[in-house]
Amino acid sequence: MIPVALGSPDNWFEKRFSYARRRLLDHLSELEEQGLAPEYHEIFKHPQQGPYGESLATDAIWLGSLSAENVIVLGSATHGAEGYAGSAIQSFILHCLTRNKLRLPPNCALVLVHALNPWGMAWHRRCDEQGIDVNRNFIDFSQPLPQPVAYELVRECLTEPDEVRREKALASLLDQLGQQGFDEAVFGGQYHDPLAPFYGGQQKSFSREVTESVLKQFALAGRNLMVIDLHTGLGPWGYGELICDHPIDTPQEAFAMKAFGESVAMPARGNSFSAVKEGLLDYAWHQVMSERSCFLTLEFGTYDSRALLKTLVDEHLVWAGDSDAKVKHGESYHRMMQHFCPNDIYWRQSVLFKSWQVMDRLCSGDVF
Repeated sequence: MIPVALGSPDNWFEKRFSYARRRLLDHLSELEEQGLAPEYHEIFKHPQQGPYGESLATDAIWLGSLSAENVIVLGSATHGAEGYAGSAIQSFILHCLTRNKLRLPPNCALVLVHALNPWGMAWHRRCDEQGIDVNRNFIDFSQPLPQPVAYELVRECLTEPDEVRREKALASLLDQLGQQGFDEAVFGGQYHDPLAPFYGGQQKSFSREVTESVLKQFALAGRNLMVIDLHTGLGPWGYGELICDHPIDTPQEAFAMKAFGESVAMPARGNSFSAVKEGLLDYAWHQVMSERSCFLTLEFGTYDSRALLKTLVDEHLVWAGDSDAKVKHGESYHRMMQHFCPNDIYWRQSVLFKSWQVMDRLCSGDVF
């Protein structure tokens, strides 16, 4: 039986942070009723509120034995607005565990990190409250900030409010740099302009502090880890790409290939829809991983990269304006939801089914 048939895909997807979190906790309660209570549940409260006055938090939940040698980690909302699909997946996976459509193998635990960037998720922004792209924030801030190649050429394009001039400038930049150079320059990360997209910050973000706390409090260093970080917005419509940013020819790349074969794509090898980037969340996890571990981004495509860039530039221009936060949220809400969590039943069905396939493979008992 295909697990997606357990209900309409639309039943899993929410539009507000508080609703999504409530759904996740409700499914967690269902597991508890079956005697599968989490061994550990840490709540990291965010100091700010959402657009409806709601409290914000990241939930880190451990299911299974605390002494498990092997751990699957499933994370959402590294990029806040992408968390609505990620949260739906996490709730769906909990439901599959409740219905015995998935079973953790012996000596294996599951850790859910729900809404790593809760402010961005609540306000339907990709970045956090400081304008930081969390997935560019994991650099060594004791060292000089990176100076991305060709970013000064890019900056004027990404802050140009006139769409016609912006498109012309971007087309010229693409001709000058080529596709790979263009992608790395535009999407690779920058550390000097909080009002522009892909800003990695100049200090540790809330989400990075949470990540470091989870690694320490959950004693994850040295265990065998399979981390799946859920993202949306890049790649072909409804396609789930498993992206590996480990260095080439490392044990972690080999482990990823063992688990998922040729479906694994590597930006460093040039066979991914993603480009090489600075400061990825991956790098914090890489530091604690054994040779039988890897970090993979599960990225679900929506619209093309041109539409992604337009959506993000337009959204950042709105937030750079003078109106208050609630007005800005109202102006950007629909376009952000439609790009990062499309209201399309077939897209949502593809997302849930692919996620179940990935988790079913990890629960097969022969990955670790």
